[in-house]
Amino acid sequence: MPHVRHAIGRGEPRIIDLAAAAELGPELEALSLDELPPPDLFVDICPPSLQRSDAAEEQFMRYIPVSSPRQVKPWMYRRGERPRVLVTAGSRVTRDCDFDVLTG
Repeated sequence: MPHVRHAIGRGEPRIIDLAAAAELGPELEALSLDELPPPDLFVDICPPSLQRSDAAEEQFMRYIPVSSPRQVKPWMYRRGERPRVLVTAGSRVTRDCDFDVLTG
């Protein structure tokens, strides 16, 4: 089975792989590995139009949100003067990591 990891742009920040390797140390050692193997495939939910220009080759996947329904507020029914755009960066983008994607 190929090693698959969800990725944003060029993949997760290296620090995440290092932390995972530290946690999985005994398992990696049993496989004679010093670190996590490189992924065979990146699965990405970032729209191609928002990808970084240096993004690695990826298999795109449509994001389907799964969340609890919320009460619809009256302002949500009103059309504004400009189109409404909703953007989320999830929990991986910070001022220290990939923040330029948001400012762009």
